[in-house]
Amino acid sequence: MTTTIGQMYILSGSETAAKALLNQLAADVHANEPDTLLYLIHMPDASGVSMPPTSAGEVTFVEVYKDEAAFKAHLSGPAFTTFVAKSKGLFLMTENKAPDGTTVTSLFATFAAVDRLAGFSRS
Repeated sequence: MTTTIGQMYILSGSETAAKALLNQLAADVHANEPDTLLYLIHMPDASGVSMPPTSAGEVTFVEVYKDEAAFKAHLSGPAFTTFVAKSKGLFLMTENKAPDGTTVTSLFATFAAVDRLAGFSRS
């Protein structure tokens, strides 16, 4: 299995459209990626306790794939690539210089591959 945890950040004022896009992403992954075993999208609970405090626009992804091939298929598949294309103006973006000197704007996201040490999941 391949497991990742990632974060993205919704721009202030874009919450409604961003949440709709995230819900569509989850539905598309569920319908079209059978080797994605777990795909959870979370946002901070303002009534809960967070240490350190989280940003209201912070989005956390917890994803489990059958294997690395399934993870790579997700990244290049229509659900995620459509989400990325529609995310401009809704989420924090970053600009970088490509080797040819052009500026590339992309979705700012962090993610880490993790190995399960212990634990369980109940339905």
